[in-house]
Amino acid sequence: MPAILRNILLSSSSSNIFSFTLLLAINSLFFFSSGLSLEEQGQALLTWKNCLNSSTDVLSSWNSADSSPCRWFGIVCNSNGEVEEINLRSRDLQGPLPSNFQSLESLKSLVLSSTNLTGTIPKEFGEYHELVHIDISDNSISGEIPAEICMLMKLQTLSLNTNSITGGIPSDIGNLSSLVYLTIYDNQLSGEIPKSIGKLSKLEVFRAGGNQNLKEIDNNNISGEIPSLIGKLTGLTLFFAWQNRLTGNIPAGISDCQNLQALDISYNNLTGPIPRQIFGLQNLTKLLLLSNELSDFIPPDIGNCTNLYRFRVNYNRLAGSVPPEVGKLKSLNFLDLSNNHFEGGIPPSISGCENLDDLAGNRALYISNGVLTPADHVGPTVRSKSTMKLTMSVLVSASAVLVLLTVYILVRARLGEASALEDNNWAMTLYQKMELSIDDVVKNLTSANVIGTGSSGVVYRVGITNGQTLAVKKMWSSEEYGAFMSEIRTLGSIRHRNISKNDPVDILDQKLRGRADPQMHEMLQTLAVSFLCISTRADERPTMKDVVAMLREIRHVDSTRTEDDLKGCLSCDPSPPTRARTVDLQGSSNCSFAFSDDSV
Repeated sequence: MPAILRNILLSSSSSNIFSFTLLLAINSLFFFSSGLSLEEQGQALLTWKNCLNSSTDVLSSWNSADSSPCRWFGIVCNSNGEVEEINLRSRDLQGPLPSNFQSLESLKSLVLSSTNLTGTIPKEFGEYHELVHIDISDNSISGEIPAEICMLMKLQTLSLNTNSITGGIPSDIGNLSSLVYLTIYDNQLSGEIPKSIGKLSKLEVFRAGGNQNLKEIDNNNISGEIPSLIGKLTGLTLFFAWQNRLTGNIPAGISDCQNLQALDISYNNLTGPIPRQIFGLQNLTKLLLLSNELSDFIPPDIGNCTNLYRFRVNYNRLAGSVPPEVGKLKSLNFLDLSNNHFEGGIPPSISGCENLDDLAGNRALYISNGVLTPADHVGPTVRSKSTMKLTMSVLVSASAVLVLLTVYILVRARLGEASALEDNNWAMTLYQKMELSIDDVVKNLTSANVIGTGSSGVVYRVGITNGQTLAVKKMWSSEEYGAFMSEIRTLGSIRHRNISKNDPVDILDQKLRGRADPQMHEMLQTLAVSFLCISTRADERPTMKDVVAMLREIRHVDSTRTEDDLKGCLSCDPSPPTRARTVDLQGSSNCSFAFSDDSV
């Protein structure tokens, strides 16, 4: 019995050891495979990085020194450490799209829009089976859309717009059964819209037109008819296919897209009538059918589309009368029926559309009595409103140009002033006796000492060595600075023929000879004071206190003289005056001047 028990225990022990060893081996294999997987992911990313010519260091964190790419810029991983998202939107990458991401088996989102990528869309994209979002818009990608991309059964967003993609829409586009958002506008696509697009039951947004704000970008040249199966896109909310080469009729089946909010198929070659069923779309707010070859009339069913906000059918071949049911569109903000063949009167009910904009180009259309529209406020016809709008637009544009031109001139003038200030040398003239040097001024012209700014310059607080504080104004220069200085020099050099250059207070005018006038004498003495104030020597220039004292003394001297004393003060002899007598005037300071004439 003990032997049997011992055998059983040994057998059980061996079994447990075997099981533990097997479990350890499985775990080791799992961790080894996981580590290998992470290494392959990082290597795939680095391989693509080496193909790029980025001028920035945006991918500097992508390096082999970091064992986990989950810490790299633009990378998002799931809880298992597997790369799930790559988002490098609006980064300067400059290179091809990645074709070696097969090892990124959990990759769901690839966003590389506006990254200056070039080349073609790799067919290997069809091997990224977990992708849900692809956004490679706004690049310089060329070539065709590979058919392999239609193998991505989980794809919900496909944004290829604003590139240089050519060829047609893949015929198997309908295989993308999860697709919700498809934008392929602003490319150079051609061919027809595949009928398989009707299989995209979850599609909400389809944009294959151009861009109104980017006329220079080549628009698509999609041709053929709009597939009748489009009505099966029950989730469709926006369908834009404008500025292409679509032909045929507008399919009535589009009315089955009950969630449709915006339909723009303008600038095509569509013909036939506007399907009345289309006005049964209660969610439709924008219906743009302009610039086609649509004919017949506007169905009265238009009144059922109560949420319609914008309706444009201008530049078509529509005829008949404008249905009165248009007046039921209370939400209508913009209505353009211009350049058609409508006739008859505008129905009174249309006055309920407060934003009726344009009915021009319909020669047989007239406004019925009692109909009041916004156009009535600017003229007798709606055409006058269009003319007025055009005139106002021209005036506003011209005003804007003038404003911009004025701003440009002012900026150039200010730049010229700044340049002139840099070129001008400092010059300082003191009009009072002060212990002040130019260095004392310049070193104080800092932003900390600014006490005011005006249109003509900046005022600074300047402290000098003797403790006094001055206000110094630094004048703005101008483009006429040179002409201004030249004029100052010219005026400074002017001399009257009877004014001695060496003695500016000797004044004698022939017209004043023979006049013994006390006011004349006072004037001459005052003039002498003024010449003293502008002396070129600083020590000769009086202070304001001195000037006041001297002017008072002049009045005192003149008041003590009689008219008889002044007779003969001016000789009729045109020769220079002689210094018969000198009148000395002394101010309160050391400043004085001597005035002489031959009349005393």
